[in-house]
Amino acid sequence: MNWRVSALDKYTLVSHSGAHSPPMLGREASVFDTDLDYFAVKRALETGDGFAGTVEFFPEEGKYHLDGHRKCQVRFEPGDTRAHSGPCPCCGKPLTVGVLHRIDALADRPEGIRPPGAAGFRNLIPLPEIVGEILGVGP
Repeated sequence: MNWRVSALDKYTLVSHSGAHSPPMLGREASVFDTDLDYFAVKRALETGDGFAGTVEFFPEEGKYHLDGHRKCQVRFEPGDTRAHSGPCPCCGKPLTVGVLHRIDALADRPEGIRPPGAAGFRNLIPLPEIVGEILGVGP
């Protein structure tokens, strides 16, 4: 999604899991093909040489990807939120604006663009998510 914002082209985009949720550690990571020392990692981030990309959970599965109101189970794409232009249609409280909405507001490119030289990414699904889906329960 960040590739839609051309002002970010000069940066190496990394991804990391937050330590606030121990079961989710390792769900997101940056991949380096370099020596594992400070200066090698710093050089890879500055030049892109030795930075092999990121491993990420699917952004669409994130809690705050779309707009909506969790309590009322309302989920809107950004265009739907703009068309609705108001509070939650169920309870009248404000909608939470998601990450995709913010990217749409900042984007100066269409979806699907990959800037030249940008490192790639791989998506993964954590094992508890897979097992939970198979068994019809939460992770």
